[in-house]
Amino acid sequence: MEESESSRSVSVFVFSLLNNKDKNTHRSTVVCKGDCSCGDDYNGETVRNLAVRIAEHSNRAHTSEPVKHLRDHPSHSFTWRVLSAAQTFHKRRIVEGLMIQQLRPTLNKQVTSYVSKLFPSGIT
Repeated sequence: MEESESSRSVSVFVFSLLNNKDKNTHRSTVVCKGDCSCGDDYNGETVRNLAVRIAEHSNRAHTSEPVKHLRDHPSHSFTWRVLSAAQTFHKRRIVEGLMIQQLRPTLNKQVTSYVSKLFPSGIT
């Protein structure tokens, strides 16, 4: 039995949806990483629309660490990517804390992370 042109198109469309999850521009409930053009970096989590949150990190009227960095260095810019999706608040905070602990981003100012509060002796 020969596959019709329309069923092949549907198959290609479904396959592309499944393999392009990271290209969803309306993502939310994620942990993300911003890399500055100078080499500094920042990790964060959001329940909100990622595009909106990234715009806030570029808006000099806000007070986030990436904004402070951009105010001090106006010629710099950030490139953002999703590190992980996590649907619940606690999962996002744990993943964010683990990523901060592992990657040591230069612009994150947390003295203690959510992970260090949950596991004061550390994770080995």
